[in-house]
Amino acid sequence: MPDGGLDDILRPGRTLTTDDVLTLSERLESPSRARQRRLDERDRLIRTAAAELFPDLVKKARARAMSRELDRHLAGFATDTPEAFERIAGLNNRQHLGAESIDKILRAVR
Repeated sequence: MPDGGLDDILRPGRTLTTDDVLTLSERLESPSRARQRRLDERDRLIRTAAAELFPDLVKKARARAMSRELDRHLAGFATDTPEAFERIAGLNNRQHLGAESIDKILRAVR
C-alpha cells in the first residue's frame, strides 16, 4: 500500500489493487472477526510448525515441546527458532501459550 494510506486508496479515479481491497476489508472487519481470524492463523501456524519440527512426537509431547520452544523464543533465549515462532508470538500478543492450550489446538479437527 502506498505511503498515503487510506486517503490514497480512496482517491477518486484510482483503481483498487488486491492489496487495497484486503486493507479496506480488514479495516471494516468487526473486532471479534479480526480476533478470530488472528487466532485461526495462529492455530494453523502452530499445527504446521509442530508437525514440521517435532514429527516423531505424539501430540502431548509435541505440545510440550512447542510450548517450551515458544517460551524460549519469547524470552529471547532461542537464537535459531523458525520464523513461524515470531509470527505465532505476534498473533498471540507475545503472550505465553501453555502446553495444554497447544494440545487443544493440535487436537482440533480443521
